[in-house]
Amino acid sequence: MRKIFITVDLLLHISVFVILYYFKYGNFQFSTDYINFIQVYTTAWFISGLIFKKFPKKKYATYSELSKRVISSAYLHLGLLSFGLLYYELIHISRYIVLLLLGITSLSELLLLSVIYIDNISFTSPTGYSRKWVSPYYVLDQVILIIFFVIFVWGNSAYESLHYELYCVLLLSWLFSSFYSQPHKHRDVKYYFKFIYPHIRSVIFFSSMMFFLMYILKFSTVVQLETVIHISYYAFIQLLIYSFIYLYVHPRNTDEIASDMLSADLLEGVNLSNEEHFSSLEIEKITANENQISLKNKLNNIYLYGQHDLYNFIKRSIDFNQYDINNSTIIRSSDAYNVDILSPNSTEYFMNLHEINDIRRINKYFILLNSRLKHDGVYVGCMEPIDKRYKRFTRKYPKNIANILYIFDFIWKRVCPKIPVFQKLYFAITNGKDRALSKSEGLGRLYYCGFNVIAITEYDNLLYYVAKKKRIPNDDKNPSYSPIVKMKRVGKHRKDIFVYKFRTMHPYAEYLQDFIITNYGYSANGKPANDFRLTSWGKFMRKYWLDELPQIINVAKGEMKLVGIRPVSQRFLDEYPPELVERRLKYKPGCIPAYVALNKQGVEEFIEAEREYLADKKLHPLITDFKYFIRALNTIFIKKMRSA
Repeated sequence: MRKIFITVDLLLHISVFVILYYFKYGNFQFSTDYINFIQVYTTAWFISGLIFKKFPKKKYATYSELSKRVISSAYLHLGLLSFGLLYYELIHISRYIVLLLLGITSLSELLLLSVIYIDNISFTSPTGYSRKWVSPYYVLDQVILIIFFVIFVWGNSAYESLHYELYCVLLLSWLFSSFYSQPHKHRDVKYYFKFIYPHIRSVIFFSSMMFFLMYILKFSTVVQLETVIHISYYAFIQLLIYSFIYLYVHPRNTDEIASDMLSADLLEGVNLSNEEHFSSLEIEKITANENQISLKNKLNNIYLYGQHDLYNFIKRSIDFNQYDINNSTIIRSSDAYNVDILSPNSTEYFMNLHEINDIRRINKYFILLNSRLKHDGVYVGCMEPIDKRYKRFTRKYPKNIANILYIFDFIWKRVCPKIPVFQKLYFAITNGKDRALSKSEGLGRLYYCGFNVIAITEYDNLLYYVAKKKRIPNDDKNPSYSPIVKMKRVGKHRKDIFVYKFRTMHPYAEYLQDFIITNYGYSANGKPANDFRLTSWGKFMRKYWLDELPQIINVAKGEMKLVGIRPVSQRFLDEYPPELVERRLKYKPGCIPAYVALNKQGVEEFIEAEREYLADKKLHPLITDFKYFIRALNTIFIKKMRSA
């Protein structure tokens, strides 16, 4: 639907341009300059609409939100257009056409989007929105503007006899950009980028209005080019000054004592021995109470003090009375040394409150911990999964900047550690700190290293887990990272085969099969329910059956055929009726299973579909596969059955 609205808006701009051109010149014979103009104009329209998301997927809640995006887009549009006309030397284009084209289309967009996008129109401003001007900061802006004018304009020969006009343009551009963008509206934001972002927007609007006014007033090309350079100086100076203001105004995020660098602190002797303040009786009481401290009390009153939800989660997951405080270790560290110093098979309870994202060799750390825990020993830990990581970016930065930074972060800290060519470079630079991990990979590594996860919860933007040591670590040296994976399935005559598919899950997902099925069971379509192991692109590939394409390899190897029974794991096969198991083991599995041809959903219907297929196959061995193949094509392309 959004594509239709974008097309309509583009046609609106072109139509208005054609009409204005006809009224101006009385014909439709467009010169080369005007053909180039419309190309520059539509490019600027597209970029500005893309940056300010003029056509979002969801509907606007208020008219203020709608108008803000449209006007912001129009601001940037006119700036980019003016710069483009200057760059391509199209300064002789009629100002009459340019002004009316921008004005008419902006008003038309507001009207069009009002009809299309707004639900329950409200003309009130968003909560917390204020037009109150903070006088000292706007005075500072004016001072910066005047200093800029005196230094870069007054003595410059390129601006000879244009001082008054140029200052009026500067002042008018500043008034428009400051009034609209409100750069000083929120002074109490916590993060630097959210503090400085309104000033960046203000500079963009200021520059756009500046270029547009110079174009309309027909300033010379030399003046406009000089101004482009000087505007960049002005932007740098302004952002530098407000960066210093941020550092000065905002409190320091540290517990270090602020020292006056211009004076000398008085150093006095500090008495580190306080033994005289305690009697022998008081020392005995302290020792006795220390011996009575239990793991439960220590967690509740010290380590997890004030974190009641997290404490209750652990309390529900394990029985504290089973674990001796003297055989328990609680740390907040990414250093494996804290695990290495423990005696083998000695620890009953181990909790690390530091995220595993900062551990360089996660598997090595888990394997080492496995050797230090007793059988059924508990390990409580935490991680930041990639979905929570994205929320951290959006909290710290403005959304547009957060999206860009998150893409680079994902490539550098999620993709590069998985590619052999970049692994050494990545770990050499980062030392494995702040790695991006999926929920599936984090929990899958635990299973790979001999743990069973018994409970998980989300708390304070982190995923906490409670795991128990159940076995020695897996001896598989190469967990799957490749784009094509193979999964162990039961073939004809119980022969194990490996079915090829495109990877649709996160790394280490294969070790979580039992965890997913035990905790969530199967969905209506026979696939594991609530399967967080799937990637976003994996869901798309599964929906349209694209992940099944590599099974052609199995057909070529003679392990499968095009149409047949579904290739299933031993665990899934154990849930089939015994008599059906014996019948299906007489045939090869197929790439296109019977339930697709018969349009069946759910585990029970899958089984019934295979009964029907095997009965037909027994009566008509050759015709059945062809018939089911045609019915499968009809189900997929006509009835639009989708995988999961």
